[in-house]
Amino acid sequence: MRTRRASWRLLSLAGYLPLFALSFALSNFDFDRYAPPVEVGQYRYLVTPFVFAALLIGAAVAKLRAAGRRRASATLAGAALATSAFTVPLALETVSTEPEIAAIADLVRTELRGTEVGIGFSCGPDGRTWGGAGMDAAVRAFEWAAVSAFFVQCTRYDLAGTALAHLVRALEAARSSAVAGVYANDGRVWKDRRRHGERVTPVAYADCAEQWRRLGARLIGGCCGTTCAHVSELRRRLSARAL
Repeated sequence: MRTRRASWRLLSLAGYLPLFALSFALSNFDFDRYAPPVEVGQYRYLVTPFVFAALLIGAAVAKLRAAGRRRASATLAGAALATSAFTVPLALETVSTEPEIAAIADLVRTELRGTEVGIGFSCGPDGRTWGGAGMDAAVRAFEWAAVSAFFVQCTRYDLAGTALAHLVRALEAARSSAVAGVYANDGRVWKDRRRHGERVTPVAYADCAEQWRRLGARLIGGCCGTTCAHVSELRRRLSARAL
């Protein structure tokens, strides 16, 4: 009897596999919005595994509780929640389109009150997001939302300065207390699930970071493709005086 129950439990967990396969197949679509040289497109490949993991954890907790193993279910749920605690303060990244901005602003106002939130915009060469949103409109959308920082993120290092300048002016115009920041990618282009081109050197990246600091950035780091060498060079250059 116990063997039969165990087999049914395995079968019910395996029932999530078709959903996983379908969502993975859908994630392979080539979205035209992400055709420009920006690495935001690669993140959709991370969504499916995380969703699948969340489903499995939720199913396991439910089955442990149903079996009367409350201590084990509480331990598993607690471990999952403890892991998620590392996401607070919360950074909402690669925001690009106006519907995304509006939805996230509403979420921050209604559901994330009391949570320290940072908003990262993925931008193009004209200082606007790849979805066409200007920094003025993007910042105004969060007028009644408690946002601690706005940053140019997952944007090519050689394009980040223009977007940052627009962002700083928008924050000043809105009299926002939020700080501005940048963590850019390494300049290579994400296409066909791999990067093309040459990675920017740590020295050249730090040169750009010094410009970002002069433009008003108070949070500076590295995004896609940057390495420990890039971060070390940033620390060496920028630690000489406080941000």
